[in-house]
Amino acid sequence: MKALTITGLAAFLAASASAQSSAMIYSVATSIPWSPKAPSSVDQSVVYNDTYYLSDRTNAGVHVVSLINNTQTKLITGFSTGLVNGKLSSSISGPDGMIVLPSRNELWVGDGDGTIKIIDLFKSTIIASINTTSTKRADEFAYDPTNNIVVVTNPNEKPPFVSVISATKRTVLGQIMFPNVTELEQPAFNPADGLFYVSVPSSGAHPGGSICTLNIAGLSITHTYPIPDCVPAGITFGPKNHLFIGCSASQITDYGYAASYIMDVATGKIISNISSLAGIDQVAYDSTANLFYASAYQNLAGGGNPMPQIAVVNASSGVLVQTLVTDNVTAHSVAVDEKNGLMLVPIQKQGIIVYDLKAGIQGSGNLSPSMTGTGAKPSASVKTSGGAVISAVQALMTTVIIGIAGIGCLSEADTDNAPSISTFASAEGGGPMTVAGAEGAGPSTPEPKKRALFRQPLALQWFENGVLKKRSDEERQAGRFELFLDLLYVAILASFADGLAEHPSGIQVVKYILILAPSWHIWSDLRELMNSFYNDDLGQRILILWIMAVLVVYGNNAVVVDEDITAMRATVGAYMTARLTANTAHLVYSFSSYHHRAQQRLWFVCSFFALLIYIPLYFESLSLRSKIAVAAVGIIVEECLWVFCYSPIAKRIMRAKYTTAADIGHEIDRFAAFYIIVLGEFLYAIIVGHPAAAGFNVRLLRAIWTLIIAFCFNWLYVHNDGSLNYEHAIRHNIITAFTWVMMHLPLVASMLAGGHVAAASTKTDELEDPELWLLCGGLGIGIICLYVIAMLHRSDDPPGTSMLPKHLRLLLRPVIGIIIICLPLSPDLGATAFLSIIMALIVVCVVWENVTSLQCGAKFWESWENTGYPEDYKVTPREDGKC
Repeated sequence: MKALTITGLAAFLAASASAQSSAMIYSVATSIPWSPKAPSSVDQSVVYNDTYYLSDRTNAGVHVVSLINNTQTKLITGFSTGLVNGKLSSSISGPDGMIVLPSRNELWVGDGDGTIKIIDLFKSTIIASINTTSTKRADEFAYDPTNNIVVVTNPNEKPPFVSVISATKRTVLGQIMFPNVTELEQPAFNPADGLFYVSVPSSGAHPGGSICTLNIAGLSITHTYPIPDCVPAGITFGPKNHLFIGCSASQITDYGYAASYIMDVATGKIISNISSLAGIDQVAYDSTANLFYASAYQNLAGGGNPMPQIAVVNASSGVLVQTLVTDNVTAHSVAVDEKNGLMLVPIQKQGIIVYDLKAGIQGSGNLSPSMTGTGAKPSASVKTSGGAVISAVQALMTTVIIGIAGIGCLSEADTDNAPSISTFASAEGGGPMTVAGAEGAGPSTPEPKKRALFRQPLALQWFENGVLKKRSDEERQAGRFELFLDLLYVAILASFADGLAEHPSGIQVVKYILILAPSWHIWSDLRELMNSFYNDDLGQRILILWIMAVLVVYGNNAVVVDEDITAMRATVGAYMTARLTANTAHLVYSFSSYHHRAQQRLWFVCSFFALLIYIPLYFESLSLRSKIAVAAVGIIVEECLWVFCYSPIAKRIMRAKYTTAADIGHEIDRFAAFYIIVLGEFLYAIIVGHPAAAGFNVRLLRAIWTLIIAFCFNWLYVHNDGSLNYEHAIRHNIITAFTWVMMHLPLVASMLAGGHVAAASTKTDELEDPELWLLCGGLGIGIICLYVIAMLHRSDDPPGTSMLPKHLRLLLRPVIGIIIICLPLSPDLGATAFLSIIMALIVVCVVWENVTSLQCGAKFWESWENTGYPEDYKVTPREDGKC
C-alpha cells in the first residue's frame, strides 16, 4: 500500500477543517444555458423521470430540461403575466408553484390569475385548467396520492386560503380560510399520519409564524404549532415524522438571528436547530441520500451583507453538511434527482446549475463553517437530538470517514492513473454515499458500453412505491422486428377469416374464435415483453424468430383442427410451446432486472399451470364438444389470470415495492400499427387477382366501396372521441386500461371476418345469407367496438367546448352498428346494394363526428392568409440580364 500522498493529506485536512461536513458532498457537474433569455423571476422546480421542470415568470412558461443530455427540450407557455407600475408582479403572474402527480403523469402548475394549469407530461402541453376562484396567483401545492387530493395555497387573497381539489375530477371541493393571517407559504403532505401541513409566516396570534394541520373533510384548521420567531417559508417531510422548516429572511431582519428547524410533528417539538441558516424559500428532501436542501437565497452574513447559498442538511442529525454559493435573484428554487444523485439550482447569470453528489470531495462550493449554536434563539419547545457532544462526535466520525476515503481514493488514483469510486454506508443511515477520486477531478464520465450480441435485459419503466419511473423519457415506437411479427400474425388471422368466409356457420364462428384467441395471447406475450424489456439484441431477435416459426406451425394446423387429430396436437403443441417460450423469457428477465420481478414470476407460475388445462386436447377419445369446452375454459382462465397478475390487487397482495408499468406511448403505437395492418386485409383482396377488371363495372364500384369502408374505419379509430384534450383510456384508470386492451380482440376478429367478405364481394354479384350475416355482423360489431373504445377515453374539454358533448357525438356508432347487423333481415338485396348501404352509413357517421367535434363558433372554411411574398422579397436578376 502506498504511503500517504501530499494530496491525500491535503484532502484529509480539508475535510477535517469542517466539523459538520459529511461524505455527502456536491460539486458542479454542468450548467444548462437559459432559453429564450435569462429570467429575473422564477419560482418552484421539480425533477421527474430524468426531466427537470422550472417555473419562469419572466418567460411566462415552464422550462422542460432533459437530464439525460442536459438540454432544454421545450418551454411550455400559456401562463398569465401581470404588471404593477410597469413591472412584473409575482402575485398576479405565473407560472408559480408546481407538483407532479405521478400516477396521472401530470404536472400541476399555479398561475397568476388564480387558475391551475394541468400539463400532460407525455405531451408537454397544457390539457386542462382549474379555477380556484381567486383573482391572484394559485401558488404552492401538496398532494395526497391515496385519496387523490391536491391542496394549493392562494396566499395573496384577503384573507388567504387553501383550495382543496379532487385530482381525479379536477374540481374544487372547498376552501379553508386563514383569518387574521398575512399570507401562506408551502403546504406538505405527511404520508405517516395522512395529514396536510401548511406553513404560515405570520398571524395575529403567532407573529413569528406557525405550522397548521388541515382537516380536509371538514375544511378547517385542526391544530396550530407555533414556531419561535421563524417566519417560516418552505417545509418538507423527511424520515419518520420529521418536518424540515426553512425560516425566511424576515427572521434575520425582524428578530436578528438566523436558524432553521426540524420538527417532530408527532409531538410538536423542535428536535434540531440548524444555526446560521435562514432566508429560505423552496426546500426539498432526498430519501435516497437522506438529505434536506434549502434554497437560502436571501441569507445574510454578518453586517447584513447578502450571502445567498444552497444548504445541504443531514436529515437524521440536523447537521449542516455543505453550503454552495448561489445568487439572490433566481436561486430560491431547488430540486433533487434522487435516482441520479443530482441537485439543480437556477442561477440568473450562469443558467441552471446541475450539482452531482457523485462528483467527489473537491466540491466547487464552500464547506460550511462549524456550527457554533449561538446564532439560534432557543425556546421552551426545543429539544436537542442528543446534545452538542453527540452531534460533535457524529460530525467528527463523519469527517474521519471522509479523510480515510479521500486518502484511499487518492492512493488508488495515483496507482491506476485514474480516479476511483468508493461507495460506503452512511453512519446516519442515510443510504449509499459516493466519494470520487483525485484532486481536481470533476464529475466522472461513465465509460460508454461496448456493443454486445447479448445485452442485459433491463426494465424500461416500472412503478416504485406507486411512482412511475422510466429509464428514458424518449418516446419509443414499435421496433422493426415487432412490425415484422405483425405481418405474419395478420396473415395467420386472415387465413382463419378466409376459412370462416368459405364455410360460414355457427360452428365455424365458434372455431374461428377458439383458434384466434390463443394466437392473440401469443402476440400479446411478445408485445408485453418488448414493451417492458426491448433491447433489440441477438437474443430477442432469435426469440421473435422462434415464436414466428412456431406460429407458422400453429397457423397451418389450426384451420383443420376439427378434421384431424394430428392437426389438433400440432396446434395445441405449438400454442403451448410459444406461450411457454415467452413466459420463460419473462422468468429469465426477472433475474436480470428486479423492477418487474415479483409479477413476472407470479405470471410464469400461473400461466404454466393454466397451460395444463389444454392437455386433454391431445387425446383422440375426447369428443369435439368436450374439446370446445376445454379450449373455452382455458382461454377464459388464462385471460383472467393475466388480468389478476398485472392488476393492483396482485401488487397489494405481494406488497411489492417494484411493480410492472407499461410504456403507454409504445402500447398505443403497437395497437394502432396492428389495427392498420388488419385493415390492409380489406384492400389486399380487392387488388390481388384483379377481381374488378376490366374497365368500369359494378365489381369495381364494390371494390371502391370496400376501400371507403376501410378508410372510414381507420378514420374512426384515429378520431377517438373527437375531444380537443383527452386522457387516453390506458392512462385513465386500471379498469379502462384493461378494457381498452381486451376490446381489441373482438375488434380485430370482427373486422377481419366482415372485411374479408366485403373484399370477396368484389368477385360476386350475390352473397348467400350466411355470408351476409358474416359481413354485416363483422362490420356492425366492429363499429360498436370502436364506440366502446372511444368511450373509455376521458374527455378533458370543459362543457360547451365542442358543438355537441361527447356522448352525443359518438351516439351514431352503436346506432349504425345495430342497423348494419340487422341489414340481412331486409328484403333481398344484391351485394352492391348491401355494400352501398353500409358504406353510406359509415360515411354519415364519420361526417357527423367530425362536424360535431368542431369547437363552438368554428368555421368550415379557414381563410387563407399571408399567401403572398413578403414586402421585402425581391427577385435577384441574373448577371447575364436574362430572366
